[in-house]
Amino acid sequence: MASIAATTDWNDDGRPTASSFPDTAEYLAEVSPISTASSRRALASAARTRFDDNHAQVHGHAAKERGVEVVSYRVRLRVSVPKYQPREEAASQQPVALNAAIKGARAVYFDGETPTQAALYERDRLDIGAGITGPAIIEQFDATTVIPPCWTGRVDAYGNLILEPRR
Repeated sequence: MASIAATTDWNDDGRPTASSFPDTAEYLAEVSPISTASSRRALASAARTRFDDNHAQVHGHAAKERGVEVVSYRVRLRVSVPKYQPREEAASQQPVALNAAIKGARAVYFDGETPTQAALYERDRLDIGAGITGPAIIEQFDATTVIPPCWTGRVDAYGNLILEPRR
C-alpha cells in the first residue's frame, strides 16, 4: 500500500477536577500519538501543558496541582487527495429499454389547477444516453427531479441528468 501524507488535529476539552467549565486544548501531530508507550506519555505531557497554558490565558491562573478531567476528545485526519477527474462512460451496446425504468405515474399540477399525468422513473435504471420527455418525475435515493411539460431530460456520458426546453 502506498504511503499517504496526513495531518492529524487532536482536540480535547478538559477541566480541573471538581470544576464545572471545560477548556479546549488543541495540538497537531504528524504521526499517531498513541503508537508507542513513550509517545503516549509525550502526548499526555503535551496535552497537560497545553491545557495549563490555555487555562491560564482564559482564567488568569493555572491549577497545575489539580488533576485534569478529559470531558471530550476529538480527532480530525486531513489527507491530500488528487482532484476528482470525472470519467465519461460510453453508452451501453445493449441499453435497457426506457420502459424498464418506468415504475408508475402520478398526477402533477403544473398550473395549480389541472392535473397532468407524469411518468414516474427509477433513476438507477436509466442508462447513459436515455432520453425522457416531460412531464415526468425521476426518483432516486437522494433526490427527485421533475421534468415539466415542454421539457426533455437526458442522461449524459457522466451520468448527469441534463434538462432542456423542447424546441
